[in-house]
Amino acid sequence: AVTRIQELVGDHFAPAQGGRRFTSGKVEATIARLLADGATGGGQTSWGPTGFVFVESDAAARRLLGRHGAQAREEGLDISIHRGLNHGARIDAVYTQIA
Repeated sequence: AVTRIQELVGDHFAPAQGGRRFTSGKVEATIARLLADGATGGGQTSWGPTGFVFVESDAAARRLLGRHGAQAREEGLDISIHRGLNHGARIDAVYTQIA
């Protein structure tokens, strides 16, 4: 579903992004390769050029990085692995004395 939403949004904004779904053709091609190799939920953050994909595990992320990292670097891109917070928003109360 995330990939489909990203496609629809990318198509809508394509006229403002040089006629493409992504602001960067290199990022778009890299996301396509990662999706074809098992990643899910690919897209572009806001106006880009940062792209993202989801994977099921740290091992899957490392496998994709091993397979696609060198080509991305050759194209001037960087692939990095990040984890989600896996919980909702949290508000911490901070108490202070007002004089």
